[in-house]
Amino acid sequence: MQTYSCNFCGYCYDPAKGEPRLGLAPGQDFCCLPEDWCCPECGASRRLFCSDEEMRRLAEECRDGSCEPPCDIPSY
Repeated sequence: MQTYSCNFCGYCYDPAKGEPRLGLAPGQDFCCLPEDWCCPECGASRRLFCSDEEMRRLAEECRDGSCEPPCDIPSY
């Protein structure tokens, strides 16, 4: 299971740790979280989270945010 980070505030959801503040036990994969789940830090939608793999790809391919063609990773 990989970690996912909020593309708005940087909060990192680690499935190995879960999210005790929200009652999520360790082992809860990000893809299994409810659709209406929000970032516990800033309230951003689940849609604004990217996997670490996506974040690495964004950093490598979109250093200045002007990809051609535009990438599919949301950047806010």
